[in-house]
Formats: sequence, C-alpha cells, structure tokens
Amino acid sequence: TWNRLYAVVCDSGEEAVLQELRARHIKVPEQVKLASFYDSELLTSSTPQISAAQFDGERLGATACRMLLDILAGKQIALRQMQGYQVILRESTK
Repeated sequence: TWNRLYAVVCDSGEEAVLQELRARHIKVPEQVKLASFYDSELLTSSTPQISAAQFDGERLGATACRMLLDILAGKQIALRQMQGYQVILRESTK
C-alpha cells in the first residue's frame, strides 16, 4: 500500500507547510520534497530554500486581460495560451 508522502507542491503558504513538516519531525528535502508554483524572495530566505516555478507575471496578466477583452468583443480566442516559465531548483528538492 502507498503510505509515503514524496512531495508537496504549494500555490501559497509554503512557510506554513514547512513549519508543519518540522513540527511532525519530517525533514525537507531528505524525507519530503517541497516546491512552489510561484517564486518569491520569501522562498530564498527560508531554510531550506524552496524550489519554485518562475514566470513573467506581468506578461501572464497582460495575456489574460487581452483574452478577456477579446471574449467581451465577441472574438474567437484560443482556449490554451502557452506561457514560458522555468523551474528554479533549490535545496528543498535536492
């Protein structure tokens, strides 16, 4: 049976997750890997530093606004828009 947590990926609250793992004596990254969908300076100041996806938030927001305006104008839009990103590997996943 499956009874082991391998990784936690957060969209927010990484510090709270890290605190809870510590409270349960679960070591990051030795026992569980921890990562975030959104990079921030906070993630580099934690111990261990937390891995994250990094993308251009301004570009993403501009694309979303353009799509919304096109929908409101009755235009056809692509249902999928690919945006660039990179994964920043830090101590929490090594």
